[in-house]
Amino acid sequence: FTAYPEKPIRFIGEVAEITVLPPSFAQEIRNDNRLSFTNWTFKMFHGHLSGFEPFKVATDGHDLVQTVATKDLTKHLNTITEPLAEETDLTLKELFTDSTGNPIDWHSIPMKDMILHLIARISSRVFLGTELCRDETWLRVTQNYTVLAFGNNPKRLSSPHTNMARCSCPLRDRSLCSPYRTRNRSTPGYTFIAKGWLARH
Repeated sequence: FTAYPEKPIRFIGEVAEITVLPPSFAQEIRNDNRLSFTNWTFKMFHGHLSGFEPFKVATDGHDLVQTVATKDLTKHLNTITEPLAEETDLTLKELFTDSTGNPIDWHSIPMKDMILHLIARISSRVFLGTELCRDETWLRVTQNYTVLAFGNNPKRLSSPHTNMARCSCPLRDRSLCSPYRTRNRSTPGYTFIAKGWLARH
């Protein structure tokens, strides 16, 4: 946009050709459903296929993801900032220091894997609490699902169904959440949606 600030630009993205409009178009297109990001995500990542259901959540008509991201998280920032800082500090110490908390001598690190682990852990801390966010099996499942879901996006494959099984494998580990769902649902006044969790924590 430096040379032509008021003109759209087109480029080849990872999964499709993308057109980026200048900021001045924001108000004009904000309510145009033809340019819905959530609908694009559902279509691009095939939310109707087994194993890709999370890409359907944002387009199921309930606006749960949008509400949590734009309203509930913002409203409860004062209650989640400290836990996030605490978990980030603890995770970084575990990833980048030795067992005593002292810096390790200079060495190569798999930065991509470490960042993925950090994101999985702090996001789990916000939405699932301390117990699950430090469960190595749960963290492995969430990290693997993220990698497989984006890596097996059918738009990037010559045969959409060849790798569907790989993307469905992590879903077999849903049993990890069963004890937490059962316990939470039996709690008086518990509201089984994300914003309910935020309101209670």
